[in-house]
Amino acid sequence: MVCVAHIGETAHAVLRCETTGVIDATFDRCAYINFNDQYLCVALDSIGRGPLNLVYSSNVSRLPEHMQPGVVVSCSPSNKSLQMQGHSNDTIAQFSQAVVCNNNITSVTDCWHASGRNRRELHKLLKPSTGLFGAVMENHHELRDCVAASLHRFTAPILHELQVWLLAATTSDKPSLAPDVSIGRLLGAGPGLTPSGDDLLAGVLLSLRYTGFDAAAEQLGAMLLRDAAQRTNAISVNMLQEAAHGRAGEWAWEVVVMYGSAHGFDTVSMARILSRMGESSGWDFLTGVVMVFDALANPITNGTQIHG
Repeated sequence: MVCVAHIGETAHAVLRCETTGVIDATFDRCAYINFNDQYLCVALDSIGRGPLNLVYSSNVSRLPEHMQPGVVVSCSPSNKSLQMQGHSNDTIAQFSQAVVCNNNITSVTDCWHASGRNRRELHKLLKPSTGLFGAVMENHHELRDCVAASLHRFTAPILHELQVWLLAATTSDKPSLAPDVSIGRLLGAGPGLTPSGDDLLAGVLLSLRYTGFDAAAEQLGAMLLRDAAQRTNAISVNMLQEAAHGRAGEWAWEVVVMYGSAHGFDTVSMARILSRMGESSGWDFLTGVVMVFDALANPITNGTQIHG
């Protein structure tokens, strides 16, 4: 029996009702199941707790057999289990003993704003060759990968608009400047199951929540979600919906809290957390986090501008 140790609040709400879903995508450590356009993630312990996640006990080392895209999965609220239809050994998750997790973060409005020490520490990390991290770290001119360079050229003016809005939005807890609609062009941009632009925007939304700029997060989230379904994939839309409401997986929150620490952070620990978030998602998420804290530190005066 594959027992679930932790279940996210959103996943728990979906599974209160008897319903049927379809496995949409599978990976080494997790599988995404579509329940009427609401995606849940059945995952090994290394993926971590999150609002959409059903996380197996630590003694489960691999996903159950036959979990492949297209397989129909049914939920039995009475038995508190997920079962694959058409297989003899069909129970893929038993969640009667699962702990329901609160994946909301508490805002820390007096968190570190001014020092550039944490940003300088980022240069000690081994930088990825894909995604958008280089666009903020000012090393995109070093790229040799044509796809990555093209992504940076496409996103540079959009990131500039996002930076301008963040500078205005973080000067007040009631921002009057609406985010430019061009920022929505980041949706679906770049590689990954959750594309680079989406991960960056999730980092922005959650960092705004963490630093107490809820109104700004709500304003940006509402604008993005109006067009998200037309610009990116459904799994990514679900992730952004959670981020817009201040909910995220534990590794995402670790990144935000570590980067916002007044005491600095350990680069080895940061690299380890980023790797747990996926091949490129962690780095792109961190890019959005950095942009918010750059705005709080006022990059116009500290020289850490994004270059096109």
